[in-house]
Amino acid sequence: MELRKLGVDQEVIESTLEELDETAGARKAALKPATRLVEKGCTHEMFRRRIGDLLQRRGFNYGTAIATVEELWQELSQN
Repeated sequence: MELRKLGVDQEVIESTLEELDETAGARKAALKPATRLVEKGCTHEMFRRRIGDLLQRRGFNYGTAIATVEELWQELSQN
């Protein structure tokens, strides 16, 4: 929507969005804050809420956000 307001052609917007890897973007956006939360000893519920909210505020859809949260929790809480 922001690109459309700036006058970018709809075909260019759609083409660019198709090339984006939303999962990789969500992981990149959440990794640093997720690592900090785990290091502080947060619970799974707090982790899920904070990282999920962070991703949704940044424009990621719910499905991508929750999948990223669970993936990061499994990875980071094992260390």
